[in-house]
Amino acid sequence: MRSLPENGSINPIVWLELFIRDIYSYIISLYDENDIIGVFYRSLNFARGPGGLSLRLVKNFFYNNLWNLINRLAQIINIPNGGRGGSRKRINIDSSA
Repeated sequence: MRSLPENGSINPIVWLELFIRDIYSYIISLYDENDIIGVFYRSLNFARGPGGLSLRLVKNFFYNNLWNLINRLAQIINIPNGGRGGSRKRINIDSSA
């Protein structure tokens, strides 16, 4: 797995995509295409418990499945407490850095 360079020589979003591709490649290298897998992530920061992908054949598990799972879980962590009548603030690369 690749580490984020300390010198800031790579865009963090590009690094994240490459990191997720590394995870995906590692996962599918462990199994045959007809094996069944499920992917689950757990964190103390998840307000609603662990997140995951249902069981599926490895040949039906794609990089985008993993990217979308991680994207959705990251959004769960960053849900602001707007309260009644409150509004959500858009999060972008500048506001989250």
